Amino acid sequence: MVSQRFFCCSDFNHPERLPAVALSRGVAAVRARFFVLAFLFIVVMPMFVFVPNHPHFLAGRAHHAVAVFSVCHSFMNRNSMFLCVRLFFYGVFLSWVYICISDARHRKHLGVDILFGILKHMLDTAIQAAKEGGEVLKAHFQTALQQRLKEDASIVTEADEEAEKKILEVIQAKYPEHNFLGEEGGELEAGSEYSWVIDPLDGTRNFVNGIPIFAISIALLKGEEHVASVVYNPLTEELFSAEKGRGSFCNGHQFHVSEHDARSAMITIGTSSAKESKEMAAKVFSHALQYVGAVRYLGSAVLELSYLARGGTEGFINLGTKKWDYAAGTLLVLEAGGKITDFQGNPWDLSKNYFIASNSVIHPQLLELIQSIQHT
Repeated sequence: MVSQRFFCCSDFNHPERLPAVALSRGVAAVRARFFVLAFLFIVVMPMFVFVPNHPHFLAGRAHHAVAVFSVCHSFMNRNSMFLCVRLFFYGVFLSWVYICISDARHRKHLGVDILFGILKHMLDTAIQAAKEGGEVLKAHFQTALQQRLKEDASIVTEADEEAEKKILEVIQAKYPEHNFLGEEGGELEAGSEYSWVIDPLDGTRNFVNGIPIFAISIALLKGEEHVASVVYNPLTEELFSAEKGRGSFCNGHQFHVSEHDARSAMITIGTSSAKESKEMAAKVFSHALQYVGAVRYLGSAVLELSYLARGGTEGFINLGTKKWDYAAGTLLVLEAGGKITDFQGNPWDLSKNYFIASNSVIHPQLLELIQSIQHT
């Protein structure tokens, strides 16, 4: 029995036409297949090659490609190119939805936020707030400032307070329902799952002495999870940013921690004004050169973490600074491929203000350094 798949009734009334009709329909079918395959390789495959490196995406890359191809192939013999192309794009869209859902498992259910660009919008808001706060700091830099000591013996100026006011103004205009923790303004609890941790001027002593090593620090938490960070030095105009699972960037260019070993490594130290913190810092300085190549103290914990993340240094030892001093910088380090633990090498979280951050390569040496001074 002759299949009528490619023929209409009039064709059978003229048997002499059948070979030519069959050839014509066969060519059309081949063209249809070629059209679909061209779309798959021109549109889909580049997407799978150049798409950002999601944790679950690489493992499912081939699966997605085959799934989209199968959907298209199953319909391309129905002689309906419009339906085939439409289903092709449906397949691409569903693949992206699958990516976001898979990514959500890795990032503790952030997939909906990622899918609709919510976190990106929040990060953009933080960048805007940091830049506007930076204008306040630039206006006050190297001017006569009124200073006063806080209870913890740290200093505060009107520059700190005005910059924090401006930062809060920008963020609260878009997210008035969120929680806020600021160095100068304290905690504003609104019952939201999102919390902003803000230091309007990390490195105040440097700032009042005209030393351009200071920064604005903004961290965003969702529950207990750190999801976005911005660190901005308004004088150098270095803007560091990170979004969980998407890497760390400086002025839009992605960076990674260095690969230098301990012999050539430079580390920095962050201390608080507490007596025990200063005493431990002195011990670190006196022992550090037995383990690494150089040690420095810059006076701005969040910038020191940013430099570590960018590959400028290899390690940072935090000795009791406040959460707003280091919160934004830690995400930069982790997203740039670095490592953070407590002094015993155990997993670290934001509540622990004594920790070691490194490029991973020199982490064992830094643990040895800390353990050696704890026994002296």
